[in-house]
Amino acid sequence: VCPAGHGGIYRDARAQQRVVKITSRYVLREHWGPLAFALSALTSLLLLNYIARRFGDLVGKGLPWRVIGEFVLLSLPFTAAMTLPMAVLVAVLYAFNRLSAENEVTAFKASGVAIRSGLLVPVLWASTVMAAVMLYFNDQVLPNSNHRLTVLLADIARTRPTFALREQVLNELNPQLVVRAARVDQARSAMRDVTIYDLTQNTPRTIRADSGTLALALGKTSDLVMTLYDGTIVQVGDEKPGQLQRTAYRTLVLRQRDFVKGFAQTKAGPGGSTYKSDREMTVCELQ
Repeated sequence: VCPAGHGGIYRDARAQQRVVKITSRYVLREHWGPLAFALSALTSLLLLNYIARRFGDLVGKGLPWRVIGEFVLLSLPFTAAMTLPMAVLVAVLYAFNRLSAENEVTAFKASGVAIRSGLLVPVLWASTVMAAVMLYFNDQVLPNSNHRLTVLLADIARTRPTFALREQVLNELNPQLVVRAARVDQARSAMRDVTIYDLTQNTPRTIRADSGTLALALGKTSDLVMTLYDGTIVQVGDEKPGQLQRTAYRTLVLRQRDFVKGFAQTKAGPGGSTYKSDREMTVCELQ
């Protein structure tokens, strides 16, 4: 048998390169399936949990479907930023565990495929590319989406704020009307143990009531009607500032005209909302 010449060595090198390429594609293909499944499953779970916690801020305000869809889309980037590292870990553990369990790693060694160049190098290259993509994503895409989401949530909160009263909290219905209620029944728009700080008069007054209800005025749904029962009004006298007036009542009706606003979206970025928190800034903006 004649020894192989340079042509044989070249053909052996080319064959070895083809084997490495085929092995690399096979190893990477073993990762894509688990990666896609883990990413979609984890992202869906966290996204549904976030939407469920925000569900009370969205319903009952007459928001168009476009706004709700934008809210879901803007919630995806920061959710994916958290779930992608976990999905990569799951994919790597699953892929290499399967290759080892089915003795494919042993088959690669028996075929002369180097573990480092055939199995580890393609995965390391893929992880480097993914890290570069996520670096750009976390620096450019994520802060902008966080800022747009913050502006959108602020616009939603200003829409029909009467449906978002919370118990044992100072609820600022507007800068001149603050309401605190010990108990709030959202279904009936009823309140118990109510305290109202009213700055709409010439002199500030404090209104207390045993109970009360909130409703939109008939015929003009932009007006807010607040009906209070069995309480007192404490106010400094207009003519005698040194005296404190206390008035008891059985039923008191307060009406705020043009109180309930429709949804009006604020523009984010240049020409719109400019304030940003640290989670809404790129590296250059932070510097």
